[in-house]
Amino acid sequence: MAIDNNMGATANEAAERGRRVMDKTMEKGREMMGDSYEKVQDMAEKGRDALQGGVDAVQKFARETTMDDVREFVRSEPWAAVAIAFGVGYLMAQVFKRVA
Repeated sequence: MAIDNNMGATANEAAERGRRVMDKTMEKGREMMGDSYEKVQDMAEKGRDALQGGVDAVQKFARETTMDDVREFVRSEPWAAVAIAFGVGYLMAQVFKRVA
């Protein structure tokens, strides 16, 4: 379905942006910390792993969810659907704002 491909593509884009942010953070950390670079690198790698886990979860959800499931949920829980859409939009805006 189209929603599956769009969610997967969006998740991949967010993951790539997250990876670039982590790489920049690691580079800045190396410059600023000198000997403590290894600690910064470990923390960045843990963050990258957590980000990848989130992307994997979104992709799994996208593969398992059909448009009929989404429509049924929106019809039965319209306020929850609006709140979820707002939350996802807000999180994506924060990610893109930090990358820019």
